[in-house]
Amino acid sequence: MGWAGYARWVTSFEGGDYGRTQVAAGIPGNLRSSVASIAERATAGLRAHGWRIRMVTDDDPDNHVTVLARRDGLDIAVTVYGYAVTADPSVFVSIARSTPVAAWPAGIGGGLLSALLAFLAFGWGSRRTGSGHPFGRPAEALYGIGLLPWLLPTTVALPLTTIRTVQYGGPDWPQTWEWFGQPHYFMFIPPGAVFLALAAALAARPPVRNELLEARG
Repeated sequence: MGWAGYARWVTSFEGGDYGRTQVAAGIPGNLRSSVASIAERATAGLRAHGWRIRMVTDDDPDNHVTVLARRDGLDIAVTVYGYAVTADPSVFVSIARSTPVAAWPAGIGGGLLSALLAFLAFGWGSRRTGSGHPFGRPAEALYGIGLLPWLLPTTVALPLTTIRTVQYGGPDWPQTWEWFGQPHYFMFIPPGAVFLALAAALAARPPVRNELLEARG
């Protein structure tokens, strides 16, 4: 059995990003019991020692079972691999800290505050680019163009990270800010920011007064 504390660097379809620091142990070699039997004993042992079972994933109970549990601010995952998954059947255990309680109200509060600021900014832009504004149409076009690159990664990242957080009691990798920090997601952010900044600059221009419009007419 080998133990190691490490910060994982994960390369997957989301890109490479850091996960939580974990303490992990693996037991390779021939398993004398079935995968399902080992998982059942692991579940019973965790319950007997005060762990609260959060989830047991057993889509393939003969070859791959994962038991997730929590106790005293720690998350433990016991994964049993059979021959169909790896040529060397093994048991892998990892322990990491659970989500701090303060993360939930902080995340909800930050989301609501961001929504409020976005609403106020949109309202300000709408009032500024009303009738008589010389750059109303261009500002609206730039706003629409700039919003699209921000919506694309958001519509992908938020649902996936929300589902993973609810299922696995994260933040387990990747957190939302790490998704947006990946190259193939982050590349959408600067272009959108440029277009939105241009739209705000045009909206900030003073509108044409009615007297000037009448004089031109």
